[in-house]
Formats: sequence, structure tokens, C-alpha cells
Amino acid sequence: MSYKINAELDEREMYNLRHVLGEFRRITRDHYYRYVGTEKQYSTSSHNKEQLDIAESLIKKLVEGYKE
Repeated sequence: MSYKINAELDEREMYNLRHVLGEFRRITRDHYYRYVGTEKQYSTSSHNKEQLDIAESLIKKLVEGYKE
């Protein structure tokens, strides 16, 4: 199932959307991999990888390309 979103955001709302999605990406990225010493260690959880992919997709679809 897919959803089409059509919303007009003012500058403040767009800034906050970008911030919230950035935090979601940061949190999911931290759950998926961490630096240990000088190398990345990845989670074996497919859920963690899926959440990171969702965060990246949302940022790409909703806020990428819109600059302040």
C-alpha cells in the first residue's frame, strides 16, 4: 500500500520536519551500526536495517532538495 501526501509547509514547519527526520535517521543508523575502534560493526537485526532504510527513504522523498 502507498500513500500520497500533499501538504504545504511554511519555513518553520519544513525546518522542523527536516530536523525530526534527521534525528530519526541518526537514531536508526546508531542502532544499525557503530564504530568500534576504527571499524564499523553492523547489527545482525534485519529490523534495524529496515528502519534505517525507511529513514533514508523518508528524507529523500520529503525533504531532500529543499534548501533554506
